[in-house]
Amino acid sequence: MRESNLEINSVPEHKTENLSTILTQIAKTVDCLIGDEDIYHVTRVAKLNKDSDRPRMVIAKLRSPRHRDAMLAAVAKFNKSNPKEKLSTQHLGMAGPTKPVFVSEHLPPAIKSLHAAARIKAKKEDYKFV
Repeated sequence: MRESNLEINSVPEHKTENLSTILTQIAKTVDCLIGDEDIYHVTRVAKLNKDSDRPRMVIAKLRSPRHRDAMLAAVAKFNKSNPKEKLSTQHLGMAGPTKPVFVSEHLPPAIKSLHAAARIKAKKEDYKFV
């Protein structure tokens, strides 16, 4: 169910936004060969914390897990090769202040909280990798 989904965070919300276009723009920016035919569905989901001022996250269902993995690898490669200018709203051509855009797997809530706890513990113990 989630095996071909991507989660995109920190993309500002606009009334006339086209999420499919945003996803293809991310793919072009990171040099990933994903076209409109590879995107099944893109939507924003409700916030877990209603009081948060962060934009709602975007969930994209791609054609296959292979397409999702290709996109994740391309984003990681882009961010690694551009450490001072990682993927941001500026790369997507969005007006306003430049904010980072995060692309990750769409994990279930329990796994997501476990991953967050592992990252916190790794930071506290001064690990380089999680």
